[in-house]
Amino acid sequence: MSDKPVFDEDVLRAQTFDDPDVMEAVLTLYLDQVTALVPVIEAQEPKVVSGVAPEIASEIASAAHTLKGASLGVGCQRFAAVLGRISDGGADGLDWQAFAALRDETVQAVETFKRQIATI
Repeated sequence: MSDKPVFDEDVLRAQTFDDPDVMEAVLTLYLDQVTALVPVIEAQEPKVVSGVAPEIASEIASAAHTLKGASLGVGCQRFAAVLGRISDGGADGLDWQAFAALRDETVQAVETFKRQIATI
């Protein structure tokens, strides 16, 4: 496992000039993307193999790539690294239970921080 935190609030603070309103808006958008894109990736889980149809592989790669960029932008580097592996076509042998656990851990960390900044 990576030595990076699940969520690095310093990255988000730097991207948003430490503005609580902007941080909250960015995190809301991020969580919306997670909600929309993770099911696209996970629905294809059994099919993420070398012989997958090109259009399905493209859909998976696009969703993973988009969410990887969003994850990097808010400070979720560990989740971004796994998404990068999927978007690059390297999901063969991926531990999907670990992916789901990291997804849940990432969302929980982001939601916790979002509640904290709402009190600022």
